[in-house]
This record gives sequence, C-alpha cells and structure tokens, in this order.
Amino acid sequence: MKVIVTGSFNPITKGHEDLILRAASIFDEVIVAVFNNVDKKYEFSLTEREKLCRAAFVGVRNVRTVSSDGMVVDLCREENCFLLLRGVRDESDLRYEKMMSEANKRFEPRCETLFMTASEKYERLSSTAVRKIISGNGSFIGLIPEKAEKCLVEILEERKGGKYEK
Repeated sequence: MKVIVTGSFNPITKGHEDLILRAASIFDEVIVAVFNNVDKKYEFSLTEREKLCRAAFVGVRNVRTVSSDGMVVDLCREENCFLLLRGVRDESDLRYEKMMSEANKRFEPRCETLFMTASEKYERLSSTAVRKIISGNGSFIGLIPEKAEKCLVEILEERKGGKYEK
C-alpha cells in the first residue's frame, strides 16, 4: 500500500523527516509531494524544495519525491493513490488539516486522509522557525535532515555568490 505525504516543505525539517520515515516503516511506498500553497510566500522555489526533499531521503528505497503546482486530488489520480498522510503538531494543525481533508474529499470522494501526530521532540519545530534562523545567518544544523544540509548550503551559497557559514 502506498501513501502520499503532501506539504510545502519550505524548507523540509527534522519533523517532516521523522514523519516520513515513520510512514516509510508502515507503507510500501511513500510519495513526498512538494506543493505550492497560494496562501504562502516561499523563501525557496518549488525546484529547491523538491531538491532538498530528494536529498533528505537518498538511500531510503520506498520514499519518492515529486512536486506539483496543481491540486492534491489531481496528483492522487495521477499516482492512483487516494490515501494522504498529514502530520499534526497541535489542535490548530488538526483543525486546518481536517478542513483540507474535507475539501479534498469534495473534489475526489476516494481521497482519505490519515493524521499522524508529531513526535514530541519536534512538536515546536516549524519551517517558519528554520527560515528565521537562516535569514539571521544562524545554524540550521539539527533542524533539517542531515542528508539535506549540504544541499541547503549549496542553495544559499548560490544565492549569496559566496560561502555560507552555517
């Protein structure tokens, strides 16, 4: 059985990685789907976010990364996978994710959403916090997947045209 984990991953965090690796231990295939959300402003492009997610799961045989500007339900149809997995850190995440689940079901009745709670050590970690640290030239070590650190440094150095001190 396969599952799709959707998100903006702006950037991917250790919390995302934890959720996806937990899913990979349960499901035969985990599709990490990097999306653009019209309500969000992005520090990283869709291509950069997809690249970071791919780097994070190098060597994990049953995790595959895709990206899309479309609707989640369109990807579900394309992948012939109607099971979505969403991580929730708190009650406000759950309310939002429940609303999104209901909207997906309106567009595609076969869509079902499973919710997995965040591991306690990642409950307060967010992409927003990581972006703030990066913008202040702080260290993101331990906040994003280890396998994605080098990739993120390369992205940041390309932007600055020089060395990024993490």
